[in-house]
Amino acid sequence: MKNLNGEYNSTHHFIEAQGLEKEAEQLFGEGWEAEDDVEQIKDLIDNLGGLYNFYIVSINEYKKQDDIIVEYSEEQEEIAKLKQRLEVLSGLSKKLVDAINLNLGDLYAPDLNSAVDCAVLFPTTLKEEDAPDIKFTGFNNQLTDLEDMLDELNK
Repeated sequence: MKNLNGEYNSTHHFIEAQGLEKEAEQLFGEGWEAEDDVEQIKDLIDNLGGLYNFYIVSINEYKKQDDIIVEYSEEQEEIAKLKQRLEVLSGLSKKLVDAINLNLGDLYAPDLNSAVDCAVLFPTTLKEEDAPDIKFTGFNNQLTDLEDMLDELNK
């Protein structure tokens, strides 16, 4: 993987410095012209894919020359890894809840729909008529928390 970190003054400067002429022509077409430097550099980096997706392209408004900053972001890479782990955990949690709910009768007391049996597994202040709906509330809450974390990271 090439190190794309640097300060550039244009899309052309970035492409020439990184030897990406072929990739630029494939992406932008033959005889392309530079327009929005930051967006074109972002598009080119995105097109490279893989770990290149963790580069941030910005402008240093205080500089007149080489004002386009391209830098690798370890934080972006870590966030992507965390998102991936949360997706895996979310999937595993759903499978675990399904498996436990399917096998609950075989693993525990014969009458888990009574308030007493459910209260032993999941202490609550619910009345007996609510008992059938409280199976594995704790697991579902953890799953919801994981999904909320994933949604927050996707913002």
